[in-house]
Amino acid sequence: MSHSFNMTSSRFINLVAALGTALADAQGRACESTGVLQSDAAALITVGYHPGMSVGALAPIIGFTQSAAVRSVGRLVSQGLIERGRARDKRQVELTLTPAGASLREKILAARQRAVETATAALDPWQQVDLEPMVERMLAALTRDRESADHICRLCDETVCTPDTCPVERVAVLQEAKS
Repeated sequence: MSHSFNMTSSRFINLVAALGTALADAQGRACESTGVLQSDAAALITVGYHPGMSVGALAPIIGFTQSAAVRSVGRLVSQGLIERGRARDKRQVELTLTPAGASLREKILAARQRAVETATAALDPWQQVDLEPMVERMLAALTRDRESADHICRLCDETVCTPDTCPVERVAVLQEAKS
């Protein structure tokens, strides 16, 4: 059977978009299964990798305005998951995870992994290996700058990818070098 490959076919676009939506929904449900909103989960994951960051630095990563990020952090502080501390610059507040926040962060990452594994388990191991470079190229194409890179990876387990192996990080570094 002969196939015509038109990369802009409507069916192909629908399939990729549906997969993206389904994976995003699965990740959202996985986060919420741990008792937190997906945006709060992203905040916990991000602060866990970057302790001491400010609310201002966190806001674009989780896709929030400064005031919405303040409310998110406030929720997490009231739940005993994040602590606010004073930075060297007394006008700034440093965010760190509490032990309960660190524990919940690990549960969120594990739930996210299980959710995505459900989809990828439909592929044979060799198909996963073949698909990986294609996914890397698509992620690189979606990365515009540091802010978009951090936003794309807001739910990632950053211990899995290194700056050298993450296609999103590589593009962000190249963009930073150009500016």
